Amino acid sequence: MMRMVLSLLLVTACALRGSNLYRREVKRGSDLEKELGYELSVQDKHDGMRAEGMDETFPIEGPALEDVVKFRGSVTGRLKDLFELRLTLSDANGTLLQVPLAIRTRWNKENEIRVQFLIKKELINQAVLTICCGASPQGENNYAIRLGDVPVLSLPEKSPPKKSLMEAVAIAEEFLRSQKIDASKGVLVWVEFRNYLPMSVKTLAGI
Repeated sequence: MMRMVLSLLLVTACALRGSNLYRREVKRGSDLEKELGYELSVQDKHDGMRAEGMDETFPIEGPALEDVVKFRGSVTGRLKDLFELRLTLSDANGTLLQVPLAIRTRWNKENEIRVQFLIKKELINQAVLTICCGASPQGENNYAIRLGDVPVLSLPEKSPPKKSLMEAVAIAEEFLRSQKIDASKGVLVWVEFRNYLPMSVKTLAGI
């Protein structure tokens, strides 16, 4: 009986030792972040759509209520045993939500992890993305990233398309024709001047 109890204790101790969990927080710009080699971005959902040119198809006005978070990494180096990405929301009272995220799709390349999800802007500072890696002799290694520390990408200003002088003249002539304005007779200058005349002057002049 005593031998059975000792055996059970040894098995339990081995199981506990094999399930060690090491959690490290990844600071922005740290050596650990560079070693992990992932790409992580946070961007306003509407800015992301504008960056893809969707605003040329339909109007996209103002900022969105959500940010889009994109994670991309390769299953190599420290991430070679990656088995899960986990999103956790917490407040002063503790954990509110903890969910695993799908890490593979049919569009992924081999040994590539790519994840994208939306999150409400007011929750970004409460969110932690955890990279879970296992199969280590020492146990499981988790790397926690605070999404509130990730700078939000700004949408680069779109520069107007470069046109040659001839193209610019052609566009201007097309516009004048659509407005039924004859620039050859100086009407364009008169129209522009008339728009700036006070109403009293226009009335006296019969414009």
